[in-house]
Amino acid sequence: MSRTDTAPAALGDITAAAPPTDRSRNPARPVLLLWRREMTRLRHNPVRLAMGLVTPLLFLVVLGTGLDAASSSLGKAQLNDYRAYLFPGTLVMSVQAPAIAVGISLVWDRRLGVLRQMLVAPFPRASIVFGLALGGATTGAVYGLMVLSVGGIASIRYTPMLLVVLLELLLVSLMFTSLGLLAASPSGRSTPSRSW
Repeated sequence: MSRTDTAPAALGDITAAAPPTDRSRNPARPVLLLWRREMTRLRHNPVRLAMGLVTPLLFLVVLGTGLDAASSSLGKAQLNDYRAYLFPGTLVMSVQAPAIAVGISLVWDRRLGVLRQMLVAPFPRASIVFGLALGGATTGAVYGLMVLSVGGIASIRYTPMLLVVLLELLLVSLMFTSLGLLAASPSGRSTPSRSW
């Protein structure tokens, strides 16, 4: 049997075979993986979760009660409860800090070389940004949900409209995460040194 007799059969086998599907090209997969990475960080750090609740409680209980007592003793009280007045600001403040911390984690990922490994992976770079932003937004919304759960201290009534507040918290957290990532993206780049 000559070499020319086997070549058409081999060529026919190659063309008949279907190309393998590559799941790593799906742009939603890295977004999900980076979101899961942020959720794993959140789950494995219970001290961080507890400290995220301590600061808003200090504002509501200590500062709110003190200012409420001071305003009523001066006779100029125009609010029924000063803690209810402080609650929306405290809620946004509790969402802001963990959402911006995603930008700090991006700087650390760059220093440790993790970001370089992400950048050489075969998926769009925008999916890295979307995954980190979604993970940071979810983290901020979890902190906001924790503060919202202790809203009874500030005389907040639990109604179905609080579900709209949760959606707003997610959007505010996404905005703060995007700002943190925007601030972190140019930082940490080394400037090329010129040799004279």
